[in-house]
Amino acid sequence: MKTFLICTVLSLFSLNANSQSVTSTAIVEVDRLDTPSVPLPISEIDKAQLWGLSPQEWERHNLLMLGIRGRLSSEKISPIEVLGIHAQSEAERERYAQMWAQLMLEDAERVLKFQRAYDQVIAELTKGIPLIDPKRLQNINRNNGLKLSSDDRILFFATLDCPACSVVYEQISKLQIEVISIDIYFVYVEGADQQEIRNWAQEVLISPSEVQLG
Repeated sequence: MKTFLICTVLSLFSLNANSQSVTSTAIVEVDRLDTPSVPLPISEIDKAQLWGLSPQEWERHNLLMLGIRGRLSSEKISPIEVLGIHAQSEAERERYAQMWAQLMLEDAERVLKFQRAYDQVIAELTKGIPLIDPKRLQNINRNNGLKLSSDDRILFFATLDCPACSVVYEQISKLQIEVISIDIYFVYVEGADQQEIRNWAQEVLISPSEVQLG
């Protein structure tokens, strides 16, 4: 038992000593950023090139992450942001800001292009499939844990190409006397569809005076 305790204490002492050594080294290196650095491994050089940074900039980023930046910021923070936050001049800060803004813009364009492609594919795959199965509505208990008060508002979202939406609204409209109002919103519509919205409202017996477009 005594031997185990002694080994444990020695291990902790060794760990603390190593931690102090690493911390001291990091501080010394950050203070000597202008001195010639040791060549980076190939993998680190590749990472620097991926972000459009020089090996020296990448090394500075690594060292900065050993300090307060690594303590306060997420580990997912980009190296460009790190260097921009700790820029050594206004010109340097502006350059990193330009780099980051350009990368964000290009990425946003890629995401939007992919989203449009996905929307097109999912629309083709689900063509003809109803948004809501009206048959399943018959098994829904209208009092199944739902308690409404007189000052509640029901928000109902529908699309023009949704035959089942009329069936759903017919069920919801029965709650009109229990709430202050039922607000209906049509999504994925253009200005040319306004007459279709009026026609839909007429079919479900909604007064034209209650239809607000915009």
